[in-house]
Amino acid sequence: MTTISRQSITDPLTVDDTVFRHAVAWAEAGNGALDHCPDELEALMPYMQIFAVGEGESRYLWCGTQSTVGRLYPNFCKTALGTQNIPDVEIDQLLSRDYVEVRRTGQRVTERIETVFKVEGDALLCDYTRVVFPMTLWGLSAVGLVARFCRPPTRLR
Repeated sequence: MTTISRQSITDPLTVDDTVFRHAVAWAEAGNGALDHCPDELEALMPYMQIFAVGEGESRYLWCGTQSTVGRLYPNFCKTALGTQNIPDVEIDQLLSRDYVEVRRTGQRVTERIETVFKVEGDALLCDYTRVVFPMTLWGLSAVGLVARFCRPPTRLR
């Protein structure tokens, strides 16, 4: 069984990662509206994941190549549109539960997570920060996510 260590980040603007801080600031300033500061959004897109969220499931609308998922699963990232889970389904199901709650409440989640991802038969210990925030895309409700590694993933033996 996969375990996840979660630590809520109470002041995300103090996280030592510029992209993460920009994502939090962009989401807060425009309430996740796609048309808010398009230049800033364009700069964030390589690091972002965007999901259409329904009852009990989420599907990829976008998977940036520099996102944590894009770095762990580069081939998946290229074909993610419309898919429901990353290749490590067990960890995906644990992490994606927050998407429904963020969409329902309109409140972002900022946290530091440590967990093991299965990548092509290897177990990688990953330590990263993530912000999950509500988005509006052409009038539709969605969820955006920016996650950044705190240190490079470590292969476990």
